[in-house]
Amino acid sequence: MAQGGTQPRIGGVLAELLRDGRERYNARFIEARRYKSKIDAAGFSDVLATTLAPIVEAVNAVDSSKTTQCFDALYDLSLELLGQELLGPRSRCLVLEEGWRTLLPALAKHLVAEPRKVAGAISNALYNLAQTPGARPDAWIKALGTCGAKTNDVATLLQAGQVAAWTAGMAHFRNDALTSLEQLSNGNADVACSLLELPATDRSSLPRVLGRMKENPWITPLQARDGSGVSSSKLKIVKRIGAFKGLGGAFLAPPCVSHENGQFVVGDGHDTWVLSADVFGATLLKYAAGKCIPRRHATHGAGGNLRLNSGSGTFPEFKTVLSAADNGQTLAVTVATSHTICLLAAAG
Repeated sequence: MAQGGTQPRIGGVLAELLRDGRERYNARFIEARRYKSKIDAAGFSDVLATTLAPIVEAVNAVDSSKTTQCFDALYDLSLELLGQELLGPRSRCLVLEEGWRTLLPALAKHLVAEPRKVAGAISNALYNLAQTPGARPDAWIKALGTCGAKTNDVATLLQAGQVAAWTAGMAHFRNDALTSLEQLSNGNADVACSLLELPATDRSSLPRVLGRMKENPWITPLQARDGSGVSSSKLKIVKRIGAFKGLGGAFLAPPCVSHENGQFVVGDGHDTWVLSADVFGATLLKYAAGKCIPRRHATHGAGGNLRLNSGSGTFPEFKTVLSAADNGQTLAVTVATSHTICLLAAAG
């Protein structure tokens, strides 16, 4: 980024591309600025020099015959993102900015194949991760950067991206991610192991690992591999999610939870969400704005004594329960004095 008002210098391959296509690129810049008032020459110059230049160099090193084609796609997309203040000096999504600067150069061979699709998918994923409380965009960037070198086609890369989003905290991707891991284990086992942070030598263990993770959402890949932490007779709190909206949370009132149509549904009397949770994270996604579930009392115990299947435990904070529901693997509990949902499981 420019310091002291001095614009960064553009050199190398990018300078040649801009010089050779000056009229064409200038026309596209002027056209974009007609529709996006927040696009300015100084901001775009910063994007070109600090963000696009390293990507162009990386693409050129992979296949110089595709450099212009890739830059054309990235030029237009970067103008769109600059106009939305998602790239450039005024970026309101620093995670997306970081992804363009560090991840896209590492994915140069995939950009050569489908520049707009890859850059667009990466941008969309990073924005969604940044907007999801509790998600870990940095972990996603690291995981996909590692997988980029192990994948040979864009379809596999994007499949790995969804799995990486799940392990980075996007719990609502769980079922699709497990399906993708099963598919990857059949032809790209190294990628699957990398995504689960298992050594490549554990390829043959993948079916067992995935089977155990399907059965128990509260064990890690390592525990699934080793057979540890699979079950316990002791119920314990494995995760808490939610907070008062006035303090940056989602709920205006203490929420109630029920289990309907195979999913946890949460309502606060104003809005409704679907709750997804496992060992990697927990998410709340709007279910149907304005639709509220009825308040339900616990059927899993009383006086702070809770149970789920063969597991049980005593929790003083749950002596008076507002609502409780389970899906056979996880017990969700709320109380009238808190905006937090507590998730309990009998995981070792």
